[in-house]
Amino acid sequence: TYESVFTKVVFYGPGMLQNSSGVQPAAEGHNLGLHQQLTVLKALRENPDYDGYLWSGDDVWLNYPMVLSAMNFSRIWLYFGQPPRINYLSEEKFLHNTPWLNWAGKHGIPALREQMKAIPQKYLRRWEHALGGPDRVISTTADVNYLPRKYVEDFIAVCRHLTVLHCEIAIPVTLRLIANNKEDLQYFMNPVYLWEDKRKTPNVFWKNTTSFLHPLKLSDVHMRQLQAKWLEQSKKQFADIPLSYNLKCSK
Repeated sequence: TYESVFTKVVFYGPGMLQNSSGVQPAAEGHNLGLHQQLTVLKALRENPDYDGYLWSGDDVWLNYPMVLSAMNFSRIWLYFGQPPRINYLSEEKFLHNTPWLNWAGKHGIPALREQMKAIPQKYLRRWEHALGGPDRVISTTADVNYLPRKYVEDFIAVCRHLTVLHCEIAIPVTLRLIANNKEDLQYFMNPVYLWEDKRKTPNVFWKNTTSFLHPLKLSDVHMRQLQAKWLEQSKKQFADIPLSYNLKCSK
């Protein structure tokens, strides 16, 4: 599906899949996606000189006709839930009683307090402006993101120091720190999250204007049939998109 639109598509996966056609080994420490930032870093280093990099998990279906028609390829793409998850670095402000248990775990704030010490100062000086306070931390989903080429070096310079963090802290914090201002960011519109019973009837929640769905395992035959149906509907609505948009090699 994606290969008909993107110049290059690379799949990273665990050892059991590496004999499959085109599947590259995930980074050491990927930890079933908990530290997916390690594999993102690996992909950026192994695939230099592209105009941009769009990545998603294996349980995401990207409505690329809608996304490619609506999103700006000169900006960083991310998604913040309404409202985003927020916590604080300081012991005095740290919120213990939050629904997201990863804040207090070994991949949360305790790890961030240590790992952020290695982040170059030019990025740390942006912390208060980028994250809304001197010790404020945000977290959001890291299901789909896009990074223009001009930010790759900055992304690596920050994220390579956040290797122990949960990816839903490491990636959004990195993306916010490397953006010079809010105009460098673009937020995904209309994603659909199929939590609990919703995943039993994804077709009920699908619209042509949906940017992506998660979680949605395409190993399921029924899901693949729905995906093909959705794609045809979306292509009709966004019929004027070019055949090849992103990941264009500049060499």
